[in-house]
Amino acid sequence: MNHLSLLDKYRLLVGDISSAVEPRVLINTQTCEKTLATIIIADIAAQDAIVSFDQSIKLQTDKLGSKYIPASNCQKLAGWLGSDSSSVDIYLDPVAANLTQADLSPNLSKINDIISQSVTMKYGSYQKVLSPQDILALLTTSKDSAGVHIGWSSDRLSALTSEIAGRVNTNNPAPSLGMCQSLITAGGNWLDQNAVKTYLQGLTASGNRNYSLPVSYHAASIATRSRVAQGTKVIYLTFDDGMTYADSIMNYAACYGIKVTFFEIGSIAASQAVPLRRAIAEGHTVQSHGYIHAAYNYASGHDYAWQYNDINQSISAITAVTGVRPTYFRPPGGNHNSDTQAAATANGVRMILWDDASRDATVGGLSSATTCANVLAGAYPGASVLMHSTHYSTAEAVPCIVEGLAARGYTMDALR
Repeated sequence: MNHLSLLDKYRLLVGDISSAVEPRVLINTQTCEKTLATIIIADIAAQDAIVSFDQSIKLQTDKLGSKYIPASNCQKLAGWLGSDSSSVDIYLDPVAANLTQADLSPNLSKINDIISQSVTMKYGSYQKVLSPQDILALLTTSKDSAGVHIGWSSDRLSALTSEIAGRVNTNNPAPSLGMCQSLITAGGNWLDQNAVKTYLQGLTASGNRNYSLPVSYHAASIATRSRVAQGTKVIYLTFDDGMTYADSIMNYAACYGIKVTFFEIGSIAASQAVPLRRAIAEGHTVQSHGYIHAAYNYASGHDYAWQYNDINQSISAITAVTGVRPTYFRPPGGNHNSDTQAAATANGVRMILWDDASRDATVGGLSSATTCANVLAGAYPGASVLMHSTHYSTAEAVPCIVEGLAARGYTMDALR
């Protein structure tokens, strides 16, 4: 829906058009209308039409589009600013084309039934009253070869129920969680917005106009991580580039009873000593990812001596921190040439790339669900799975990955 916004109570905007509006102008509705009427807004194509209300039902007969009506919106502005709102959305009302009073006449009794009385909706101390005009604003008309039809605007109903939900919904306090637990939803008192929409859409002249809002309590949803069964197929979960979210990964690994591998950059090993030592203490492995992480250092512009030295430095740095010498080396970005293989062998480590990838190194990152789906789709026995422990979403994908692989008969172990 196209709309105007009053930002910080001083500037009214619609598209590229703006006009200064001071709050004091809104005290006098006539002045407000004159001020806002200076803004010229082009008609915008609309699919439905609104029925206007002015003591009696009548139609707006302007050309098809959306029309800004200063009078009604000044009333809204005055009310919202009086409640000390920091910003206001003023909707453009869609208007009908080529509709006549005769077109609408067969529907007038239906509309009168719907808007015959106000509606009062309550929950606790909260109360929302919809006047007949408010109810009418939720209705739309449309015209086709079969005639004119009266319906409800899904956008306006959603806006109304979202507003009410914002006033009545309450989340539970954050629960205390153990290491093998994670919060799925906080729970709390939540409005059933669909039920409210259904109630309004069923309004009749003789129907109930005092409605108790359907707010129900939902308990917190907590996932508990427990040891997974050992399968007959082995797969290796590996995490490159450092230990940013390694603690979360190792917490999950401890709960599931699995082992993983971290490929550490030698130049940052000393600064990540605590999680690296934890990894070794808990039975995971720490392998070499080179000393300087530049994706194309191995494969272009660097000879055997440089590559040998870079691998050697990384092995020394990791060993100094963990007390355990790496047995594998993965070149940054997977870039390598024949010198890379020879330099790794000369340093007593096996060069390894990967067989399955989460593709989480995508610019902007991936969601945890997509990361998990990518891993499960490419898994096969003996595969080394490439992931990055520098992405929070990757760490959060671990439960989905582990449970999904375990269900497929895999055991997850570290590269040793």
